[in-house]
Amino acid sequence: TYVNCCPLCNSFNSSRVLLQAEVNKGFYQQTGDYIIGGLFPVHFGIKGLSTQYKPEAMECKGLPFNIQGYRHLQALRFAVEEINNSSVILPNVTLGYDLFDDCYEAVGIMATFNFLSKPLWSNVKIQKDYITYQPKVSAVIGPTVSDTAVITSNMLSYFMVPQQISYSAASEVLSNKRVFPSFLRTFPSDEKQAEAMVELLKEFQWSWIVVIGSDTEYSRRGKQELIKLAPFHELCIAYHRTVSTVISKQREEIAQVISIIVGRNVKVVLVFGEVVFALNFFTQVTQANVTGRVWIASMVWATDQSVADIPNFREIGTVLGIAPQPGIMTGFDQFVSKAVYQRSRCLPFLKARWVNDSAKGICNKFCEECQSLTAENILDIPEKRSSFRTYSAVYAVAHALHQLLGCDSGKCQNKTFFPWQLLEKVKTVNFSLYDKLIYFNEKGEAPTGYDIVMWNWTGESVSFDTIGTYSVKLGKVDLDARLINWPTEGNTAPVSVCSEDCLPGQKRKQAGPNICCFYCLTCPEGTYLNQSSRDLYECRSCHKDQWAPEGSPMCYERTKEYLSWKNNISLVLVSISTLGLVLTAAASIFFTVNLNTPVVKAAGGKLCLFMLVCLACCYCSVCLFIGKPTYVTCILRQLVFPISYTACLSCLVLRSFQIMCIFKMAARLPVSFDYWVKHNGQYIFIYMVTAVQIFLACFWIGISDNEPLFDYHFKDAIVLKCGEYTTRAIITEVAYTGLLSALCFIFSYTGEELPRNYNEAKCITFTMLIYFISIICYFMFDKAQSERNTTMWLVICILARLYGILGGYFFPKCYIILFKPKQNTAAFFRACIQNYTKLRN
Repeated sequence: TYVNCCPLCNSFNSSRVLLQAEVNKGFYQQTGDYIIGGLFPVHFGIKGLSTQYKPEAMECKGLPFNIQGYRHLQALRFAVEEINNSSVILPNVTLGYDLFDDCYEAVGIMATFNFLSKPLWSNVKIQKDYITYQPKVSAVIGPTVSDTAVITSNMLSYFMVPQQISYSAASEVLSNKRVFPSFLRTFPSDEKQAEAMVELLKEFQWSWIVVIGSDTEYSRRGKQELIKLAPFHELCIAYHRTVSTVISKQREEIAQVISIIVGRNVKVVLVFGEVVFALNFFTQVTQANVTGRVWIASMVWATDQSVADIPNFREIGTVLGIAPQPGIMTGFDQFVSKAVYQRSRCLPFLKARWVNDSAKGICNKFCEECQSLTAENILDIPEKRSSFRTYSAVYAVAHALHQLLGCDSGKCQNKTFFPWQLLEKVKTVNFSLYDKLIYFNEKGEAPTGYDIVMWNWTGESVSFDTIGTYSVKLGKVDLDARLINWPTEGNTAPVSVCSEDCLPGQKRKQAGPNICCFYCLTCPEGTYLNQSSRDLYECRSCHKDQWAPEGSPMCYERTKEYLSWKNNISLVLVSISTLGLVLTAAASIFFTVNLNTPVVKAAGGKLCLFMLVCLACCYCSVCLFIGKPTYVTCILRQLVFPISYTACLSCLVLRSFQIMCIFKMAARLPVSFDYWVKHNGQYIFIYMVTAVQIFLACFWIGISDNEPLFDYHFKDAIVLKCGEYTTRAIITEVAYTGLLSALCFIFSYTGEELPRNYNEAKCITFTMLIYFISIICYFMFDKAQSERNTTMWLVICILARLYGILGGYFFPKCYIILFKPKQNTAAFFRACIQNYTKLRN
């Protein structure tokens, strides 16, 4: 059974070839030991397809001419001629070619059947397998577009013909080796193209974009790849659309796209599509007078001259493109010039409708435009880079044949091989071509990089200037933005974002479905956020040893606060304490010298010295509150001052009580008074009162770990304190000494009418007033500052109480001794007592 590929087969002999528009006739042909098939878009589209109702033959003749496709074709012919003339590669083997114009998918299918037919045959035999099948061609270069490649590759893969080595079909779907095992290409897939586009967008921080593509395999896949990558790079698609290829629908859909681009104020638009779609799309863009945008071109049209020739195209803004990196083809210009010269001999043959052997491969009836081309038309086009991909594809086939035929000895073996054997060799080629390393990865792709090109107009002419590169291996873009002509005042890169970045110290709150659209909220105290953070939607908490004010981009180290010896306040407090200690020492000396005088005896005698010793201990205890708290100092703080102060205060209470008893209770309760004096009641009272304070201090020390702790309640500081029970211990001490002070106050006022030299009411009242004021101020100021400066206020309170006793009780006695010696006599005291007795009687 046969599939007839050519119902009107040609007959030709060695002297001439008939030129007829038959489907199985190649656009260019050359005989050789091994034939390479080629599919090149020398023309665009297919005419009359939308109104065709009969399965008539489809011709490319008469359609718009594509100089770029024709240049690809000439690149293949040039590579074949170089290889045939080389003594290094395939030394005694001649390559031929059979090249077709694939202006439309259907034409590519017909050409593929021709490739699969056997030599001198026009049909393909249907059989169980094709392991030993030998088609006309050994390999196929092309086609251009992914839609055609998907169809033809499905056909050729069944025969395991190495196809393509494609120079332009970029769809990622073709990388699936399970479906397209024989498909290869001399550039990366559109997956890598999408990655390059993403990196380009990130380079200029464009996050609000529109993605447009045509309804073709290449465009759909490329657009899908970019949309898939976008969320991982914080890119937002403001709008995306696949535009129909049906012309009647296409114009309406393009108009809708343009309206959305303008309405949503998107400054960056990515356009996936073939050249035909780009022509139609930008024709309407220029007609709509859309300007000031950045247009990013996909690989297929990134360097196409025909798109640049659209009237007023340069007014639309800046065009950047992703283009495979170029290569060198030394001698190509001379080859084209020679071919053009030889083609000038074709006109007589074309008129006679036949070609002799000398003109075979030069003259072509199916391309009347080719006959009028000059060498400059082919060579002087802005974009020449893509031709190298075709050139390197031919060399990949040649190197595979070189290995398969065992040509390393200087002569190739004349042996039979099958397409699947050649395919295995093509997959493993690794060679250098003008400093370009050519090989294929596991997906059948040559992992070359991309150039970032800018369309640069000089007058009415355009050049495709390389401004940077994208490395597939590194996955990053390297470009010089200074080379770009931007469509803005001041030649600065336009901003294309849905929302402006938040200020440092602000977090994003998403508004709507797009992560690029948000409003900003200020981070609260204790949290921070900067633009280098991975998560810009949550403020990050500072470490407990750090703090941050509201709206902070960073955390700051908390200062560890305590009454340091270097602190000015500490120095002042220590100075005041030292002065108090000196005054106490002076008073002690003074009282010791005058111990037997009536004033000292009336004040308490030796108890005064005990009180002064206690006061000295209290002044010394101030040093325990200065410096970094330790386990020892925390314990001593709860012992030295509370016990010393309580002992001193107990003497004041005792003295007030004794004076009251002597003048008011001794006569009424003589037995009790005698018992009190006889059994040293005054000392027992002091011991008992002090013992209670010792018990309270030991109790709090016992239930606390007494280790210094860090108080983190303050936003910008860590306050070092002594134990968690310190505050409770202070309250207990204050409550107890407050009770003693109240008793002292009561006893003093009870004896208000006593003899003047025994009346301590005023002195003790002053002392107790200082006590209560200092306590009230301590709690008030400490609470106002949330216990941040507890130690400082406590020391101030301590000093106030000490100076209250020293100044209120002892200084008046010293004043009398020094400045009123007449009042410090026994006679004066007896006179006071007599006056008191007379008044009472």
